[in-house]
Amino acid sequence: MSVVLVQVTGKLLQSSLTKEGETVLLDQRKVSFQVDTSNDSPFLILPLAFYHTMDHSSPLRAWAAKGGGCADPELADFELQVILSATVEPTSATDRSA
Repeated sequence: MSVVLVQVTGKLLQSSLTKEGETVLLDQRKVSFQVDTSNDSPFLILPLAFYHTMDHSSPLRAWAAKGGGCADPELADFELQVILSATVEPTSATDRSA
């Protein structure tokens, strides 16, 4: 059985403070992932490494800049959801796993 159209998506969930001083209890920001292959939707027949690049657009940038955010309670309390979506080739069934 082979799995095709594999995608990994991520969401960073945490509370945040707006410029106006209002608290957003569930702020959701997209976390992008790349795969170590030349194809955007690879076959999942071999172990693949999916990774997130910590660049200027990364929502994890502030957390990483403070050494992991453990000392700053505002940055330490978050949830990172990573979702793997794929299609089973023989049946065309779509599967998602979080």
